[in-house]
Amino acid sequence: MYFLNLSLAQFLVIFGGISTLAVALYLLDRSRRKQVVSTLRFWVSAEQPTVVARRRRIQQPWSLVLQLASMALLLLALAQLRFGSPEAAGRDHVLVLETSAWMGARSGNRTLMDMARDRALQYLRVLPRRDRVMLVRADALATPATAFEPDRRKLEGAIVNSRPGSTALNLEQALAFARRVQAQGGRRAGEIAFIGAGRTSELGTAALTTPPPNLRVIPVPDAIENSGLRKIGMRRATADTDLWEIYVSAHNYGVRPRTVTLSIDYGPPGGNGRVVAGSRRITLEPGTDNEQRFEFRSRAAGILGVSLTPHDAFPDDDRATLELPSQPTLSVTVYTTEPELLRPLLAATPRVAAVYKKPSEYSPADKGLVILDRFIPPQGPQADSVWIDPPASGSPIPVRTTVEQAVFSRWDTTHPVAAGLRTKEYRLEKASVFATAPGDARIAEVEAGPVIVAERANCAAFAAPPELYTQICSAAG
Repeated sequence: MYFLNLSLAQFLVIFGGISTLAVALYLLDRSRRKQVVSTLRFWVSAEQPTVVARRRRIQQPWSLVLQLASMALLLLALAQLRFGSPEAAGRDHVLVLETSAWMGARSGNRTLMDMARDRALQYLRVLPRRDRVMLVRADALATPATAFEPDRRKLEGAIVNSRPGSTALNLEQALAFARRVQAQGGRRAGEIAFIGAGRTSELGTAALTTPPPNLRVIPVPDAIENSGLRKIGMRRATADTDLWEIYVSAHNYGVRPRTVTLSIDYGPPGGNGRVVAGSRRITLEPGTDNEQRFEFRSRAAGILGVSLTPHDAFPDDDRATLELPSQPTLSVTVYTTEPELLRPLLAATPRVAAVYKKPSEYSPADKGLVILDRFIPPQGPQADSVWIDPPASGSPIPVRTTVEQAVFSRWDTTHPVAAGLRTKEYRLEKASVFATAPGDARIAEVEAGPVIVAERANCAAFAAPPELYTQICSAAG
């Protein structure tokens, strides 16, 4: 006979304190006290004060016995009295089954996951029937597949249904989770059984603290030669925005050198219509990385694939795909009488296709972006528009006043139009100050107010001649 939640000493101390308090209450004397009443009309005064004798015996012993018995039974329920010995009681085990991506590697005709499932079933069958087991699937995240379960059929079904995931093993998190659930289980803690290959990254191995004393490791042999892709990065070339620079790093996880072919292919999603864009034959030394650089030119959107051949026992890390965004061309229609002022600015970006027209050729149906240089059209453009120094009589944003020899005092660098602009030394010989409405973006300001404004209705207004903005952007770039 034993207590599950309390020791015998704890039980006796708690029960003794409760019993002492109950007996003291039964022996407590009633003392005189002053009573305030509204009238003495119905009050009968005693000729002699009542003599109160000190209570020396418990007048209701059976009531006290019943109360003490009920308290003892309640305390026994809280302590969870068990018959037998603690060694004969069941224990709570945590079975940590590795389901990382590496468990999909093949050894002969079977995967590591198949061997891990067999070992988990064997371990489950040798446990006593009175023990409970929780199955935890461990990859990057420890996920309980069952609660503490005495039913072996449910546990076997959860083990059989375990599959390799797509992430690496985080062993430290899995063991910490197992310790935590055992402490909260309320029963005697059993073993923490880990079944798997146990491959972790160098950071994961360094973070692994002292293993718990009740840890049992059932390893799955994984003497498998494997090499795979480790890192892939890509960026647009700074000198040519149509050129992609692709960086690939491959790693040999085995103990023997391997000669492989690293190739890239490009095409639409799926396997049809893909073409090889480059390949190299490299040698991977054991435990080392090999980095290669490729170049690929494309403006269109598509899927870039990186492959390592021939495949080995773990082909999941031999191929990766990346989605390339398109390089759209922006059509810009410029209505101006002096195109030479804006041509250097628009020609600096190769993705801008600018067409210059006279104001007399204006059409409101132009697509893309419309730039209106110092004139008011009879009808506003349907597309996004930029108005440069618009006349006050027809400006899309009301002109409040005109200033001369004004210096920039503030740029709204959080707005994409002014990103990277910090200059304040440029002086506006003559500029219009706009009257903004709620919701308008005040991109650039002088002391008198905003001189560059972006409106919600896909419209931006510049208050100065175009040659000044060409100088500002050239200095910022």
